[in-house]
Amino acid sequence: MEQNLAAVEKRRVEQDKAFQAQGDDPASQLQGLMTAQQSLKRMTSAFASKPNFDKIKELGQKLGVEVTPEIM
Repeated sequence: MEQNLAAVEKRRVEQDKAFQAQGDDPASQLQGLMTAQQSLKRMTSAFASKPNFDKIKELGQKLGVEVTPEIM
């Protein structure tokens, strides 16, 4: 996890440098925003929690569905 944090921080620093070099060009600013959005998606997926298998099994029982290993 610390490696992920270091990689995210390194990428953020690179993006900050690229943003500072852009100036006031609207196309460059838009590209910077798109890059930042992609970075946020990667960062949130790196910290996303894994599904709770017990809750999935419990829900399957309530619905009357057999939860097989293939489903998990």
